[in-house]
Amino acid sequence: MKLVHAWLSTACLALGAFAAACGTNAPRMTIASSQVRAGESVVVRFDAPPVAPRSRGDVWLSLVPVGSSEEFVGERVVIDEGAGEATVPAGEEGTYELRLVDESPRRLSRVVSRMRVEVERAAAAHNEPPAWYW
Repeated sequence: MKLVHAWLSTACLALGAFAAACGTNAPRMTIASSQVRAGESVVVRFDAPPVAPRSRGDVWLSLVPVGSSEEFVGERVVIDEGAGEATVPAGEEGTYELRLVDESPRRLSRVVSRMRVEVERAAAAHNEPPAWYW
């Protein structure tokens, strides 16, 4: 009986650690600003760093156009284990969705958290004439 309790306790701890990574509870992430200019980066901070358990694969961020299918993956920014912050480059202006994705043993990947990001037109350089000049 003691062996069963010890095994059950070990299994519960292992499952808890597994879920804490990116499993059932999505890591809470915040972004420094939901509006960035084209060519800048979106700064993402994690309350608890997402960690990919062994044999599950990487955890990454991807900035994709709003309305993209779940399978659509833009440029991946892999999150290092234990990292509390990551940066994702913003491309062209538009409305995007920042997705936190992890690889799952049962599926190729899954979105575990998402946030909306507006990418605005890049600021004109001060040493260039305005667009209307040409």
